Amino acid sequence: MPTLTYEYVYLTRGPHQRQPTRTGSANGFTLIESISGGAPAPGGTFAASSQPPTQIIGTGTDQQTYLFSFMTVSGGSLAAGGPAVGVTSFGSNNPPAPVLVGEAPITVLVVYVPPGGPGSGSGSGATIDAFDETAGVLFNDTFVTVEPDATGALSKSGNVEGYVDTTNSTEAITALSPTSPTGVHFSRWVNLGPPATQQASPVLMVNKGASVMALAFYEAPAVGTLTGKVSFDSDGGMGPLGGATIYAQGTGSTTSGPDGTYTLAVKPGVTQVTVSHNLYTTDHDTFTVVVGQTITTDFVLVRKGTTF
Repeated sequence: MPTLTYEYVYLTRGPHQRQPTRTGSANGFTLIESISGGAPAPGGTFAASSQPPTQIIGTGTDQQTYLFSFMTVSGGSLAAGGPAVGVTSFGSNNPPAPVLVGEAPITVLVVYVPPGGPGSGSGSGATIDAFDETAGVLFNDTFVTVEPDATGALSKSGNVEGYVDTTNSTEAITALSPTSPTGVHFSRWVNLGPPATQQASPVLMVNKGASVMALAFYEAPAVGTLTGKVSFDSDGGMGPLGGATIYAQGTGSTTSGPDGTYTLAVKPGVTQVTVSHNLYTTDHDTFTVVVGQTITTDFVLVRKGTTF
């Protein structure tokens, strides 16, 4: 039975430990509170609720009101049989899109940041990190290069301490493809604001004397969905065929159920699909898959040795 957890976290400005390991953090953030939301039923739909626009951090003279930046729901899928995804929204009263519940835990990550806009003058810099939107966590891998950077110190600082000094010059911070986690690609930079803003370019320009907080968002490749029914044709007639293997080249495979139905998440592009069963002839077809598209197609396998 999957579980549901709400994790309220924050990120502060300035250097923080990224590599080799993080300290004092939950999923790379600093935890405010973790709340169990029970156990949603597999096969159902989960939709996050609105979240508080502020959180009080600290006590006494150190007390500060942090502001909502974004929330990400991870662990669900967008289509039956589809892969786990992360869905994000940037308004406390505007939750992310609903997801389908499978066997994986569902986590609602709610992120807050300290108030105040870009700074200037001495000590200015970019607080940066790498966020795996699919899993809903920050990760440690080297993820940026910085230019200009004559000695390499700024790139090292960005990757190790999550901070790039901009006191002396404008810096171009370029997001890279990580080696760990595998299977994710750069999606966008999100300037945490608040309010949060997004840019598709992997190059984050930070002006001399400016201070920003930004996450490079990464995600698993988006997919389309192939669904339908596998039937058999033999001397005895036709009917649903369970246990057939539906294989999409470059993506993976699934098996038809007792009623012959199947659902398979497929990478976008031109994909050859092969349907096979040890007692039946093999069938093939080729599809052009578009992100977010559902293609419904049925297959009929002929029993080996059948005569008509």
